Amino acid sequence: MSTTYNVYRDGKKIATGLPKKSYLDKGLTPNTTYKYQVSSVNNVGESDLSEAISVETNYSDVVEVKVDKNQLDLNIGDTESLNATVSPSTAQKGVKWESSDGSVVTVSDGNIEAVAEGIAEITVSSTADSSKRDTCEVTVVEPEPEPEPEE
Repeated sequence: MSTTYNVYRDGKKIATGLPKKSYLDKGLTPNTTYKYQVSSVNNVGESDLSEAISVETNYSDVVEVKVDKNQLDLNIGDTESLNATVSPSTAQKGVKWESSDGSVVTVSDGNIEAVAEGIAEITVSSTADSSKRDTCEVTVVEPEPEPEPEE
């Protein structure tokens, strides 16, 4: 009596009549969890499905990191928030923020503060692939003094 195997992904049969107890599933979406079950088939019929096992696919490669503003003009003491987008949506989302000159502009989680007059570049890069990055040039100036009220 010959036994073959069926494979189910997320409750749907995706392979039938497999002679071995192994199966390579292809064409899966990155960063996705799938549930797999197996049944055996012989001349008596198909067995109950096995207990499900969960498998999560790896993240896809980061293609691009984009910051929402590429240039800012701020006065000393001003704050601004920058947002970064990592593409594609199935890539790991972690980013790292850096200022080229912390004495001019500081940055933490995309929140920047203008500290002193000058120009600095804010760089956001992927934590999964540091070669994927984008920048925002920040120019900081002394605020114009408020005009004296006329008497």
